[in-house]
Amino acid sequence: MIHVCERCGIEFKYSGYVKRCQKCRVTCEKCGGPIPATYRSRVCGSCKEARHRMIKCANDECNTLIRYNKHGKGFCQKHTDWSQHAKRLAEYNKRIKRKPPELRYKTERIPSIPKICIICGNHFLATPDAVKKSGGVICSRRCQGIRAAKLTPKKRTSIEIMVAEYLRGQGIEFIEQYPLCGVSLADMFIPSRNIAIYCDGIYWHNIGNRKERDAEQDQTISRSGVRVFRFVEPEIRETVGACAGRALL
Repeated sequence: MIHVCERCGIEFKYSGYVKRCQKCRVTCEKCGGPIPATYRSRVCGSCKEARHRMIKCANDECNTLIRYNKHGKGFCQKHTDWSQHAKRLAEYNKRIKRKPPELRYKTERIPSIPKICIICGNHFLATPDAVKKSGGVICSRRCQGIRAAKLTPKKRTSIEIMVAEYLRGQGIEFIEQYPLCGVSLADMFIPSRNIAIYCDGIYWHNIGNRKERDAEQDQTISRSGVRVFRFVEPEIRETVGACAGRALL
């Protein structure tokens, strides 16, 4: 396909649609310097930066430098005609469909709603969005995680089953997976004696800083008046009656 360069006027062949020949596509229109073929601008970087330099105010008596605009001229803040500024601003806001200033920042503040956390029992203020999404019954992420762990179906371990069967054999009522102080779920909680029992496996309760976390949870729960008993897997398998009996004394 034969084309005519719009810059130099020579004819050249090219399979696609272009407006300039190969030579004009890689040279600057102003200084004739080289520019990359993939650079879509018709001027090089130096000439392009020169277009954005500071220029003098259009007022002959003023020597203030202002930023370059598309018309190549302009007035400084002192010599600008501000009488039409409000009108031009209103037309601009109308063109881009922008709200007027008196409606733009006018937002009605909805008061928070007092609630009680269903996990830890603390009083807190819930936002209207939280009430709309989840009912506003959870005060923190920790309580949210405990609630999720409580609602998620959990397969009981063999040592938990052994302790639970022993307590049922003794005629003691207890609650499994009971949230305490918003820090953990007790494997078994005896409300009549205010006792929390934890059955710790060998593997999971020896990973990383798990022991330190368990100790902090025990201290927090003990401050609330609940007696905490932790039994490890070997002693439960050896004598489950001795472990549970020690907690019931």
